[in-house]
Amino acid sequence: MERFRTELRSCRRLAGESLRQLYQDICRLMALSYPGPSSELSYTVGRDCFVLALNNQKLQVRILEKEPTLEEALKVACRLEALDKSASHGESVDEEPSQRKHVRTAMGNSEYVDNQVVAPVGGVEGRDSNVA
Repeated sequence: MERFRTELRSCRRLAGESLRQLYQDICRLMALSYPGPSSELSYTVGRDCFVLALNNQKLQVRILEKEPTLEEALKVACRLEALDKSASHGESVDEEPSQRKHVRTAMGNSEYVDNQVVAPVGGVEGRDSNVA
């Protein structure tokens, strides 16, 4: 049992490992480390080991602020990781705005144009199309 407790305490998330896989590994090690009926203490140990295994201090703090159970910690971690990934995709946009614009043509087709002003078919709305 001591071997499994040591593994549990030293468990860290591997590169590319999903949160679900980490959670299942922690649960397996918990069952091997502390056989028998579960107690509030064992649930707390499991949760703390899961949170530490994330190896991301910001994420750890954000999860522990919610004082979750082990299962809730998994759900919160999944939600926060998804939010962080979606936010980081928005930040990875080029610093300079693109000179190409995505426009929808009158035929409903979509195309890119280079710094051109595209007027609607039939002139500008509200103006007489015969005026120069």
